[in-house]
Amino acid sequence: MKQKAAETFTLPRVTHPSLLRAMDSALADPGHASLTQAWHQAGMSERSFRRHFLNETGMTWQAWITQARLFHAATLLAEGQRVTDVSTEVGYASLSAFAKAFTHLLGQSPVRFRKSQESN
Repeated sequence: MKQKAAETFTLPRVTHPSLLRAMDSALADPGHASLTQAWHQAGMSERSFRRHFLNETGMTWQAWITQARLFHAATLLAEGQRVTDVSTEVGYASLSAFAKAFTHLLGQSPVRFRKSQESN
């Protein structure tokens, strides 16, 4: 599933080297990534980072990192990990907030998604 998830779940990428450095750092551990870390990684002010990031991706940082976290969660669930563990791993303090965000983005609950991957 990890390969399938990589093909199915795509995020906008950037060409700006500083933004790319911030993205790569965030993707290495999306559950702990923050806007502050990102703009520091990019070597920009927060305002410049937000502006450049939006211009290159068409998304805000928060929308992008949320999507990255949920795509990572889908990969972990497909590997058979427990929903509660995945929720924590991708940075959600509340299981209900995780389930709501996951369902909104992927169209099914984390439990249903995990079960559908087990049957594949």
